[in-house]
Amino acid sequence: MKEEKNNTKTYEFPEVAVRLVNLPSRQLQEPIDNDKKASDYMRELLSCCTVENLAIVTVDSHIRPINYAVISRGTIDQTFFSPAEIIRVAILSNAAGILIYHNHPSDVLTPSQDDDAAAKNIWQCTRLFSLVLHDFIILGPTGYYSYHDKKHAPFA
Repeated sequence: MKEEKNNTKTYEFPEVAVRLVNLPSRQLQEPIDNDKKASDYMRELLSCCTVENLAIVTVDSHIRPINYAVISRGTIDQTFFSPAEIIRVAILSNAAGILIYHNHPSDVLTPSQDDDAAAKNIWQCTRLFSLVLHDFIILGPTGYYSYHDKKHAPFA
């Protein structure tokens, strides 16, 4: 707070700023239009992790990747996240849609009840912001599980 000459006070507030960082490009020019391409896109980053993670890939209206972000890093058998973090990344990226990735270090790719609840929660949140949730993918060291491909709720 500053005191002005005429005894009036002015307040200074910090400005909200967004900083974009250029990382080595992983962008594909072709769309991520099937579950195999989608799983391959993040396999290198997540499949070898020893703890659970949740990541997002933002895409444009042609399902071409814009960027990715690791939203949460957890423990050997769980991770916690806020849907607000997912929506924030999508909006700041000017995304039309998203793909969500979650890894299972155990390589047991069967979705848990917590995975199902997370997928449903994210799907509901994306609808509120007119974003398309293209897939929720579980990655393991030797394979993947695509909710979209398996027509697993909320993609049923």
